[in-house]
Order: sequence, then C-alpha cells, then structure tokens
Amino acid sequence: MDVYAEPVRGLSAEQCAWYHTLDLPGGTVCGDWDLRGGLDAYLGGVEFAGKRCLDVGTANGCLTWYMEHAGAEVVSLDLPPESAPFRDRAVPGWCAGALQREAEQRMATLGYWHAHEQLGSQARLVLASVYRIPDAVGMVDIAVYGCLLLHLRDPWLALQQGARLTRETIIVTEPELHPEPLAPGCMRFLPKPSADPPAYTTWWQLGLEVVQAMLATLGFADSSVTR
Repeated sequence: MDVYAEPVRGLSAEQCAWYHTLDLPGGTVCGDWDLRGGLDAYLGGVEFAGKRCLDVGTANGCLTWYMEHAGAEVVSLDLPPESAPFRDRAVPGWCAGALQREAEQRMATLGYWHAHEQLGSQARLVLASVYRIPDAVGMVDIAVYGCLLLHLRDPWLALQQGARLTRETIIVTEPELHPEPLAPGCMRFLPKPSADPPAYTTWWQLGLEVVQAMLATLGFADSSVTR
C-alpha cells in the first residue's frame, strides 16, 4: 500500500504558511517559531545517523530536515486539511474557524514541499491522522513528537500509534506552559469553550511524570529528561 503523498513542485515561499523559521537555499523564511541553533537540545541530544525516523506532526518539516541532515532516513507525518481534528462535531463550537484552520494546514503542507524541493530532500510525507498512523509506514528506529501532544485531544492514543511502530526511541518535547506548577502525575485541561470563537488549539498541559508513565506503559520505561 502506497501511503506517501505526491510531492508538489514549483511553489514560491509566498504561497506557503510558515510555522518554523527555516534557512533555505532560496533565502530564509520566517515562521512563528525559530528553533535554529537549538535543535540538538530540543531533540534531547539523540544521534540520528543511520536511523529510520518518524516525524509526527511535521508542519513545514523543520525537524525532518534536521534529522535528515544528521544522516537519518525520515518519514514525515501530518494531518490532511480535511481530516477529523478540524471537523470534530463532538465538540460544540469546534467548527468555528474550521475553514481558516484547514487553509492554514494546507499552506503549511505546501511549505513542507517548498522546503523539500529547495533542500533536495529524500524524506517522504504521509498525510494521515496521528490517531491512525498507517501500518504501511513500517517500523522506525525513532519517533519524534515535537510539541505536539499538547495540541491533541487524545495524546495517549497518538503516542500508542507511534510506539507500535518504533523499535528504539521516542522523543517527546513539551513546553512548561503554565505559571502554576502541576502536581506530580497530573495534567491540566486547557480548552476555553467560553472564548469567542471557542479556543481548542491547546488541549493539555502534560506533567513530566504523566508523559513518562504513558511511555512506560507503552514499553518505553527507560526515559531521561532534558530541559
């Protein structure tokens, strides 16, 4: 089963939405987040050379390009614009602004393809829900969840889907968002249904121990923490 998206070529940077700032051969594109110079620490100092990696929630491919440059074979995964997370009828008010979010997602994927062409990348992109990662992706050595779980209604299911395909290492990067510290083993529910429009971009603040417990339950009990 071929699950890989067909590359889109000939795009300009102006046709794309940029989540991350990237230095490309055609010039620097400026995104909402600039991780340049800090990606080794962001990914925990893990060695990628010779590994097969899964970049879950790739957006413009920032982590994909870093891992590929470090010698990895990379499969990038992101959701298609029309997928359920943008059209979640189970949550009242969720569809407010859905068309805008879908357009932004589509333009972010175009950014991936623009960078892919500029960099001469060999990475492959799968457009699928993180809750249903296709078996056809195959096994990987390393799965990366870069500041993704906080945006997901079901972070446990997302981790489980990647863990079943991962042989060695799962990297989870999460921000310590909130000024109030979490009690050990807790997570904080963050949606704001009373906002106009309702705010569901961020679902959770995940405590460190929660993420470690999830990973241990999935068979990845040997964990280390960097900040």
